[in-house]
Amino acid sequence: MKRNTYIAAGLLSAAFLITGCADSFLNVESKSQETIETYFTTDEHVQEAVVAAYQPLIWTDWGMGQYTPVHIMSDIMADDIWVGGADKNDNQFWHLMMNYEALPTNCMSAIWVGAYSGVKRCNDVLTYIGWAGDNLTQADATYYEAQARILRVFYYNWLWKFWGNIPYYEENLTAPYIAEQFQADQVYENIITDLEGAIALDVLQMKESAANYGRVTKAMAYMLYAEIVMYQNDESRFPKALQYMQEIINSSEYQLVDDYTGIFKESGEWSSESIFEIIYKDENAARSWDNPTYPGGTVLPRLISPSGWADGTDGHDNGWGFAPVRVETYEMYANNDDRRDATCWNAAAVGSYNPRYQDTGFFLEKYVAQSGGNAGQIADADLNYNNNFRIYRYSETLLNAAELITRGAGQGDAKEYLNRVRKRAGLTTELEPTIDNIIEERHLEFVGEGKRYWDLIRSGKASSVLVPDEYGYRTNRWTENKKYLPIPQSEIDAAQGTLTQNNY
Repeated sequence: MKRNTYIAAGLLSAAFLITGCADSFLNVESKSQETIETYFTTDEHVQEAVVAAYQPLIWTDWGMGQYTPVHIMSDIMADDIWVGGADKNDNQFWHLMMNYEALPTNCMSAIWVGAYSGVKRCNDVLTYIGWAGDNLTQADATYYEAQARILRVFYYNWLWKFWGNIPYYEENLTAPYIAEQFQADQVYENIITDLEGAIALDVLQMKESAANYGRVTKAMAYMLYAEIVMYQNDESRFPKALQYMQEIINSSEYQLVDDYTGIFKESGEWSSESIFEIIYKDENAARSWDNPTYPGGTVLPRLISPSGWADGTDGHDNGWGFAPVRVETYEMYANNDDRRDATCWNAAAVGSYNPRYQDTGFFLEKYVAQSGGNAGQIADADLNYNNNFRIYRYSETLLNAAELITRGAGQGDAKEYLNRVRKRAGLTTELEPTIDNIIEERHLEFVGEGKRYWDLIRSGKASSVLVPDEYGYRTNRWTENKKYLPIPQSEIDAAQGTLTQNNY
């Protein structure tokens, strides 16, 4: 079975052929004026389209004129980090989201556009497989199909969780480019059914070789399945989700790394614990402000590091002061919990900087700018740090399994799974596997990884936890109608009356 090496390298070659959100993302020019219909009939060119389908994954940190790193976008609506920046008008839509007062005319739109670009590219792959016909082996065609369908579900999952009631389609639109809007529960049924069909193709490995890091795997698809059904609280599918978690565990392909503090270093990328990461590399990285969708590094470390910090001090670089970690987040950890200092960098204790709005002295160590992290870039230094976004880790597999067993999905040692994660963090006191204990362990384990907000919603805790704070930053309380963000007004307008705005 033919496979492109290293997905990041493939993206570089594919990028020369790709335009952002046009009706056809591949704009092929040749002396013979070859058409898309004839170009995408070979294995090589279908592989190019598969690689292109991964590219929108990297756009969330900066693209379409917005900073929207997907894990930070949910975390600012939770209770671990503030927004920061210069003031309440700096990245204003972040502040509005944090206070549950997002506006259709001033809201997060880049993830909407980027995710639908990803959906389109996945749909294109499925079309091109048909065009290629017998030029593809059955094994390769099925492998490409599985990747495209699982990626499509991954993109729709972003859209579903943030906006709920969204247009859903599995074949690309034609003029006037309007699709039916589905209610959130209908979207759920569509994406989980599609994911089940993709998993049933049974062509993905549990873990990829180093040459193919960044591609979807069976373990990634299983984690996506568990995330979706657990967020929906679909108890009818809990046994299957537990089966998938136990398959990952029993495969012995993954294991917890011994040292939590190393997970988010460059040396920790694609460790034995890593199930899926979005790749950002600084080596020869050419991402620029003029071409932010070009593969390369990420701007996130610059975005969330302290302003005015002397580069190199304590091994860190300066930044723009967004997403400071709350004092309460630091204080929730036990003194002997290894995750505390690996999560919360106490910059105020080791150096000086220019405090910005909502400053606490703490910054998100997992993703702050590490000195030398953009040393290999050849374009814009701010945009080309090398820290991959960790999407799924094996510790989450264990905690998913513990929670599903506790919720009655099947048999297993929930207590051992829960406390295996705790012991890795240096904690010796064992806890009983109650839902509250598991949710709190997820809290400690995944600060800054885009899990907390969704956990609070699905566990029914959001309305009691996400309340006005003592500082006057969050003045509104989360309520059920805040579950789905306003659909960007530009999308409402473009839909010509076919999209109904969320009741936010």
